[in-house]
Amino acid sequence: MTDLIDWWSRQIKLRVIEGDCTDFQTSTDLDQIDLSKCPVDGGWGTWSNPICSVTCGNGIQSRNRSCDSPVPSLGGQTCNGSNVDTSDCILRDCPVDGGWGSWSNPICSVTCGNGILSRNRSCDSPVPSAGGQTCNGSSVDTSDCSLIDCPVCLATKRADLPVRTDAECTAE
Repeated sequence: MTDLIDWWSRQIKLRVIEGDCTDFQTSTDLDQIDLSKCPVDGGWGTWSNPICSVTCGNGIQSRNRSCDSPVPSLGGQTCNGSNVDTSDCILRDCPVDGGWGSWSNPICSVTCGNGILSRNRSCDSPVPSAGGQTCNGSSVDTSDCSLIDCPVCLATKRADLPVRTDAECTAE
């Protein structure tokens, strides 16, 4: 198309021009030239904004363009090259929500009698990161525990409790 415009600007002052839009070897009267019948080669439009395939982490971004500046017509050539361009895109880390780990073995607060049984867990499977949510619920679980009755010294003399020896009583 540029060649045609250059050629036209050189010919404009002449009454008879050499050639037409497709054959520069012929003579054509200026009034007979009809540029609307000349082939127009296609030209690339602008690239679209790139779009990444992910919203976080690593992905592929692509952008597009169209052969519409101008659109090829009347036998003009289509655009050379690709209408799609891709490249890597690296965005912020993806949020990871926390998950509870296993409960610890329960431990009763006493060795005999009634007490509190407790166990623990941590929010570490996985640890929350990059703005992810922490674990819901409690990290501690408690309940009542009831173990064997505690022994008593001979001095107690209750028939329903086990009797401890004098050595156990003096160790208190």
